Amino acid sequence: MATFGTAKGNQLFLLYHPSKYATVANAILDLHTDFDFGCYARKLVRSSRTGSPAKKVYRYLFDGQIFGSLQYAVAALLSSEPSPMPIPLPAPYPAFHGTDIPYVFQNIPELYSAISSMAGVTIPTMPRDLVLQKTMGGYWMNYARSGNPNG
Repeated sequence: MATFGTAKGNQLFLLYHPSKYATVANAILDLHTDFDFGCYARKLVRSSRTGSPAKKVYRYLFDGQIFGSLQYAVAALLSSEPSPMPIPLPAPYPAFHGTDIPYVFQNIPELYSAISSMAGVTIPTMPRDLVLQKTMGGYWMNYARSGNPNG
């Protein structure tokens, strides 16, 4: 409560009430993500438009659920010992900070290969990983080329 004050703290508690989540940890994770990433992203967007209302600003939220390969890659890295596939994790595994980067740079197969070597397991690339990396990479390429992610 010290960070937000009692009134705001109570509002946040209701907004991120543990009863709305599978676990208390999930509620804390959502609060942390929104506070540390979402609020600052919105503030950055607003400040970049100051003095230039016609200037377009784009942002995105990679808030998908991770299935398959990336789920196994995360589990393999978190595991203290190599284990055969599949590694049991709750599915779908929630996206986390930085999850989008391999998709943006379209290097999912290389990432899985490197993690496979480090973790001592084989992590296959799923077709949906390849489709998503092509889509996300396309948006970023469009933005670099034209200033508009849509082309």
